[in-house]
Amino acid sequence: MDEMPHVEPYKKFDRALFVPAKLKFPQRPTCIFCGSKAFEYHGYTPSTLKHIAADPSFPVFIELKKHRAKCLNCGHCFQAEDADLAPKYAQKIISELLTLTTMKDIANHNNVSPSTVVNVLNKSVTLSSFTLHDSLPEHLCFDEVRTNDNQLSFICIDTVKHTLVALLPGKSSYDIEKFFNGFSLAQRARVKTVTTDLNAYYSSVAERLFPNTEIIIDRFHIIKMINQAFNHERVKKMKLFAKPSVEYNLFKCH
Repeated sequence: MDEMPHVEPYKKFDRALFVPAKLKFPQRPTCIFCGSKAFEYHGYTPSTLKHIAADPSFPVFIELKKHRAKCLNCGHCFQAEDADLAPKYAQKIISELLTLTTMKDIANHNNVSPSTVVNVLNKSVTLSSFTLHDSLPEHLCFDEVRTNDNQLSFICIDTVKHTLVALLPGKSSYDIEKFFNGFSLAQRARVKTVTTDLNAYYSSVAERLFPNTEIIIDRFHIIKMINQAFNHERVKKMKLFAKPSVEYNLFKCH
């Protein structure tokens, strides 16, 4: 650091702390493109890094100038890099993701956008098959959820306790059967009910895996289909009348 930090307004904040700094090459660098040691210094590359702030209303930024060099052999430019100066808010975001906090709230706490929180999660977490149980509960629920990289993953929970039983990267019948076949037949025979949506292969997979189970269709999906069918007929009937008419308004509002 060769300049003093300063405080000034920044976007929606009344004040923000800016810390000027320079990152220089610690020793004679080697060209990352050709490996040559023949180079000349070529100024600085400016960048701004967000840093951890104790008070979300008073953000901290590092105004970093990275030393740049130009290779005399291949002509490419490269700059000084230091992983320790990477944005530290990523560590704080990861710790907050382990709590029951929404991504929007985490973004507000760290003065970043929700998409930045998602990017930190995707870079930090590799989803793999895991289970929190050595034995299977008597009542299971099958569904899918969106996980990192926006992919659909299979999730199984205890229907009574609402605790996680298993989370699989994929949702194919092969992945599901491979996972549950890791339990003994005696354990799988203890499962009495499997609650699922109208996904056909969930029911067929459950019948193959659990010999004594009863398949239950979640009532939410049945009510949803009834509502969709009813609204489809309501809109179709509504369009038979002119827009200013009483009949049109009755079908639209009620």
